[in-house]
Amino acid sequence: SYRFNGVYSMENYRHDRFNHEGYFVTEGAPTDEARYSEETVASYLSNATGYNQLRTNTYYVIDNILNYTTQFDKHFIDLTAVYTRDQYISDLRKLNGSNYDAVGNSILGYNGLVQTVEVSKTKKTNIGYLGRLNYNFDDRYHLSVSVRRDGSSVFGIDNKWGVFPAVGGAWTLSRESFMDSVDFLNYLKLNASWGKNGNQSLGAYGTLSTINLGQTGDHPYLFGNTGKPSWGQYVAAIGNSELGWETTTAINIGMDAHFLNDRIQLEMNGYKSK
Repeated sequence: SYRFNGVYSMENYRHDRFNHEGYFVTEGAPTDEARYSEETVASYLSNATGYNQLRTNTYYVIDNILNYTTQFDKHFIDLTAVYTRDQYISDLRKLNGSNYDAVGNSILGYNGLVQTVEVSKTKKTNIGYLGRLNYNFDDRYHLSVSVRRDGSSVFGIDNKWGVFPAVGGAWTLSRESFMDSVDFLNYLKLNASWGKNGNQSLGAYGTLSTINLGQTGDHPYLFGNTGKPSWGQYVAAIGNSELGWETTTAINIGMDAHFLNDRIQLEMNGYKSK
């Protein structure tokens, strides 16, 4: 059998905010009339601030799932192969404004913002391949083996891919002939598993070097007697092309037993991160 899953989502946001100069009036005047007088409020025009923000988030995920099952005699086999891909893009346009002192009023509010523009775009892509085999003999012996290979754009160019295997087994003792004489036990199954999992808690561009430049870098240089600075640039962060997946190894041991009308489940877990 073959199954295709697909999801596409687009979100559009608009957010306008403005802090009127009266918002910044502080305590201290003897009366509210004096505190919020036209002259007092106007003295805070340099503090008035606001922004217009437009953000578009686009997301999609695609899964291709191929499954094959067969049964012969006392053998049952279940094979699964998966190819998955997802992508997230965030696009931001933000217009910031402050200090209405030169204008003399803030009547236009956020519609009068003309000072600075902030633009950012983030793109993140993941690709994954998964293969799994489930085997069952006579509903007594159970084996599950899987391996997953995942790649993410957030990691360094030298270490974008991770491989995560897992294996598990179970033994249904209650189906063995030597358990027929045990009358108080209806069902008994022992199981154990071992596997690795990956985590990508890293920003989209966290492995890249970054540079601060222009006035935001705050590195002015004066040449001659012009009095006008030239703005330099400097390395703000050094990238690491070897940053990769954080892995967690887990070991599980358990038992499931039915004693007449009662049921007992025991499980032990062990985890190790790297």
